[in-house]
Amino acid sequence: MILASKGTITQAGLIDVHGGAGGPEGTFFAPGGGGAGGIVHLFAPEITHTGTETLTAGAQGTGTAAITANPRGAGGSGGSSGGSPGVGAQITAANAITINAAPGAGHAFTSLLDPTALF
Repeated sequence: MILASKGTITQAGLIDVHGGAGGPEGTFFAPGGGGAGGIVHLFAPEITHTGTETLTAGAQGTGTAAITANPRGAGGSGGSSGGSPGVGAQITAANAITINAAPGAGHAFTSLLDPTALF
């Protein structure tokens, strides 16, 4: 999320750009990876920043049961904006689900400048 002003920004509330949860397991596929946290960037010559940002990553999709249907599919990767995406679960040769890497949190930035020429 970009918030830009050629004057002043006062951010005293909550900006929520958390990642979404991964999809659950299904008959044919393992759970998906959660989405990464987002990006917040404030551009203005003067910024008063007393608020907070929620930049957390989304949870891994749910499910740990054996996948018994054919064809079998691993879980899809989560989306990414600011952090690294969650990796979808794998299915072993024994049809068991193996959970992979969790997604990463996002990032917040401020730039003290007049953004007029940037956009």
